[in-house]
Amino acid sequence: MQASGVRAVHLALALSVASLAVVPAVFAQESKVLDLNRAAMEDYQNLDMDGAVDKLVRAAELAKSSNVSRSLLATSYLNLGVVYVAGFADNGRGLDAFVRALEADPSAKLDPLTSTPEVQTVYNLAKKKAGSGGGEVDGNIPHTAPSGQVIHTPLPVFVEVPGKAPVQKVTLFYRHAGDDDYEKARMERMEGGFGYEIPCAAVAPPSVEYFFVAYDRRGKALGFRGKSDAPISVPVVAALAGPAPSLPGREPPAACADLECPPGMPGCSTPPATGGPIVEGHLEGEACEQTLECAAGLECFDGTCQPEEPEDTGNPPRFFLHLGGTFGVAYVGEGMPADSAPVGSGTSTTHVQSGQAGCSLDNPNEYCVRIQTPGFVPTFALRVTAGYYIFERLALAGTWRFQPSAGEGAMANMLLGLRAQYLFTTPREEGLGLAGFVGGSYGQIQPQPAQPTSDKAPYVRAGLGGVQLGGVVVYRFSRNFGLHFTPEVHMLLPLFLFNLDFTAGVEIGF
Repeated sequence: MQASGVRAVHLALALSVASLAVVPAVFAQESKVLDLNRAAMEDYQNLDMDGAVDKLVRAAELAKSSNVSRSLLATSYLNLGVVYVAGFADNGRGLDAFVRALEADPSAKLDPLTSTPEVQTVYNLAKKKAGSGGGEVDGNIPHTAPSGQVIHTPLPVFVEVPGKAPVQKVTLFYRHAGDDDYEKARMERMEGGFGYEIPCAAVAPPSVEYFFVAYDRRGKALGFRGKSDAPISVPVVAALAGPAPSLPGREPPAACADLECPPGMPGCSTPPATGGPIVEGHLEGEACEQTLECAAGLECFDGTCQPEEPEDTGNPPRFFLHLGGTFGVAYVGEGMPADSAPVGSGTSTTHVQSGQAGCSLDNPNEYCVRIQTPGFVPTFALRVTAGYYIFERLALAGTWRFQPSAGEGAMANMLLGLRAQYLFTTPREEGLGLAGFVGGSYGQIQPQPAQPTSDKAPYVRAGLGGVQLGGVVVYRFSRNFGLHFTPEVHMLLPLFLFNLDFTAGVEIGF
């Protein structure tokens, strides 16, 4: 027991001696860090910015490697941020230095003797960024923000959207970091997503802030990145350290010629104005009440002129099936052949024999229908049309017209057709569609003119060949279901008959 106690005492004494040796070493390192900071800020006051940065970088590295107090490390980064912002007008690197200072010591504050309004603004931005976990913002849409942009140069923002995502539009909210309110813009649909260039007026030091929301075609929010109180922040600098940001497939935007640089900002020069075409109408971002006020390629959206948004037409069906009822009117006049011979007294009241006045048929044993008053006679039928769009706007379709009430003869109550159909409107999964068609037919349409007697009234017999043309109006409530209205003209040959059909019913699409 005594031996172990002696060893414990010896160990304690050794540790005490070691700690006493370390404490002066730490104090010495802290003194060096403080000396480097004092010398750096003297260089800053003497406008030796490069010397100040060199000493402050060394001070920060020494503070990290020698385990001095976190407050000294934070002080080194705070001073470095001041030099970058006030000395070099480099808000991007200044922001990064301030964030590092706050990560080292969340209670770190600026020295009132070296702070300026510009420095304070960047520092406040760093507090937001450090407090949100190093710049991460809320949202469920992945997004990589630009690392920075040159003053008064449009800031490209790109939101990547998978091709099958049901995103109809993306709305971008942006502002200069010193402003209270956000501007709103609809992002342009591009290959792989949506893009927008934030106008020059908002791209000024210390930074640009933005967030965005994605919507489906019914206006329901699908996702977002950033919020009004916690936006994405992009530093605005005098010069970029790396390549300039740009939208996919486009060149980086040029600086605007009509905005002046802030007085005394190093590295910033106002580009000369250049001539160009005169643009009629309001430009992008300008206030408007209707699209007619905006320049070509722009539309009025939420009170400002924005790039026109291509319509999301979904996945239009290629195959369609029309089922409906048909109301037809056929023109009848003197000399049209009857489908059958007369019965009883019909010879004089309902029929006219070939060779008599008003009836000139090739076969003298045939009869014409006695027409009391020339004009249109109604017919009623059921119709089925099945078609397929072999190209985006061109379809082939087959039709079947069945007339329950008809007379005698080949294909008396049936008409088969084949037609080519062209879609005039943009193909769409839902909504209105307009098409026209032309084709041929085989079969009959048989009207039955009214007769003044109780004798069986004959039907008009028509030719088996025919030509058809017309239009189709479709309204789809979904990809697979809609309503259709089909007006069409039939001309049957060689026994001529002119007929108008109006069909309404349902459409089934695949």
